[in-house]
Amino acid sequence: MYAVPNLRQPENTSVNTQSEVIMSPLCRPVTSGADTVQVHIYQGDPGKWLLEVEDKFGNSTVWDDQFDTDQLALDEVMRTIADEGIGSLVGATANG
Repeated sequence: MYAVPNLRQPENTSVNTQSEVIMSPLCRPVTSGADTVQVHIYQGDPGKWLLEVEDKFGNSTVWDDQFDTDQLALDEVMRTIADEGIGSLVGATANG
């Protein structure tokens, strides 16, 4: 996984520039201690799911790998929080 400033729409040079983002019903806030992150799970390649976690400062962590199901994506973020702590998904404020 790697951190990016925010989820960005990919540049599309085809005629149809509007594509519908399909979000999983498993998207949710997750709180541990004093920190809360928002889990975003959305369709990527056909039959695959992308995982992004956004913290309260607007920082975003996106997993490199796509998941076969949205449940597997949710399981991965919950495992990460259990193993590494929610703080591993919380970045710095805009002021540093």
